[in-house]
Amino acid sequence: MAEAVITATAQLCDLRCDRRVLIVLTDGAPDNAVEARAAIDLAEHRDVETYCVAIGTDAGKKLFDRWQRIDTVTDLPSKLVALLKRQVLGVSLGDVA
Repeated sequence: MAEAVITATAQLCDLRCDRRVLIVLTDGAPDNAVEARAAIDLAEHRDVETYCVAIGTDAGKKLFDRWQRIDTVTDLPSKLVALLKRQVLGVSLGDVA
């Protein structure tokens, strides 16, 4: 996970934009949680907003400030859209259709 977050952060930071968002999808704990947390901290320090969607696990809870668990991959489309609306676009849950 750490290497992927570092690579994605570097690519996002090369973009000229007002906002950078990284969404990590995972189905388990990283091989090295210390390195993963350091990579996430680096991303946040470089103004990349990090989010985690954990499928069938609470692995994102200890690593990410913003995370959501889903139970099955079939929940991914609706939960990901809800996450984007709520966290990224700032639409309140009452406004989500």
